[in-house]
Amino acid sequence: MLHGSSRLNTIKHIDEIEGISSIINKVLSKTEGYFRYKKNGRIIHLNTRYIPEFKWYLLVEQTEEKATRKILNALLITRVPEKV
Repeated sequence: MLHGSSRLNTIKHIDEIEGISSIINKVLSKTEGYFRYKKNGRIIHLNTRYIPEFKWYLLVEQTEEKATRKILNALLITRVPEKV
């Protein structure tokens, strides 16, 4: 298992991650997908992809706050000034 968070060091199986257990069957039945679930009271966006060469599933998650912050920043940067 590869992961980018030290808090996952104790997890032995994907369905031990809070929130994922409710969607695990959907995740593992597709070669790629986009899902949302709740973890610690927060909405999590999950992108998945199956990598057949390794027989692995790649899962990338991001909180709703981070996702919307990026969109808001992009909108603020490209905002057209109002005419007076």
